[in-house]
Parts: sequence; C-alpha cells; structure tokens
Amino acid sequence: MAKPVLLIGVGVVALTIISVLLLAAQTSEVSGEVKCPFCGSKEVWTPIGTKSENFLWKCFNCGKTWSKTYSEEAYRDWLHRTPVIVRDMVLKFVAAKHPDAKQLLPPKPVWSVQQLSQDKVVYKCGGWIISVEKTEEGYKVTLDFSATRIPGYIGIPHRIVWTGIFTFDGKIVEESYGHYY
Repeated sequence: MAKPVLLIGVGVVALTIISVLLLAAQTSEVSGEVKCPFCGSKEVWTPIGTKSENFLWKCFNCGKTWSKTYSEEAYRDWLHRTPVIVRDMVLKFVAAKHPDAKQLLPPKPVWSVQQLSQDKVVYKCGGWIISVEKTEEGYKVTLDFSATRIPGYIGIPHRIVWTGIFTFDGKIVEESYGHYY
C-alpha cells in the first residue's frame, strides 16, 4: 500500500517540476528578441540615452507600455534593428499624414539594404530610397520617391521628398515634404 502512495507523490512532484520548467521557458527570452508582450510586435521603442533606456518600452503597434530590462544580447539585437524600426515608423507617419504619398508606397516592400557607415543605412524598393542616419539629435531620415526609378513605369513622373527626425524618445518631427509632378 505504501508503494502506490509513494509513486503518486513522486509523480506529483515530477509534474510540478516539469510545469515550472515549461512556464520558465515560455517567459524567458528564448528568441533573444525585444518585442511587445501584448501584441508580439517588434516595432517597439525605449528612450535612448536616458535613465529609462532598456527599461521603459512602448509598442508603436498597439500603443501599450511596459517596464522590463532585457538581456544585453537582446538589447544589442534591438539596437541593431533600430534603423528598420525608424524606417517603418516614418513610412507609417508619412502615409497617415500625406495620403498622396500613401498611394505610392509599395504594399509588401522587399527592401535592398546598403550600410554606408556604422551610423547610416540606405534602403531601396519600388522607386523609394530611404536614408536613415543616426545623429546627435536622433535619426535623420530622408524619403525620396521617384516614379522614374520603377522599371517600365508609364504615367505621371511623381517625385516625393520627405525629411525629418526620429527622436531618441520615439517621436517623429517632419522638417519638409514635397510632392512634385
């Protein structure tokens, strides 16, 4: 009689340990990525150069905030992705503020990437050339679209040039916008 009770007790302990290990694996940074714990978006930001850096986060996708310090590796990977986040957020900003530009954005862009320096990256796709350069004020961004860059394009030769700053605290400041025909 004592043996079945002992086996049940060992089984309960084993199941408890397995459950704790599975829960720990789910909540750890297995992927090594900084992303929104609410919606899973990678379009997240932390105020760079402040006491809240790698602690206070905001999701650009769902708008929620959370406090968490990520591992050094995960944070470095996020820092490496910041030009992509800046590019995508500026494109959303321009699409929302300038409907005439929105219609010229590629629906599912596949960007070619050119790393010009440690602080400057250029992206190209569908007539768009986007420059993202880290400066002392934030990320200086230039969007330059020309329909003439699209192979086989027939129509009005649109040109759009947008310049602005994506600040280290995640705000976008438009400096200039022009749509030329």
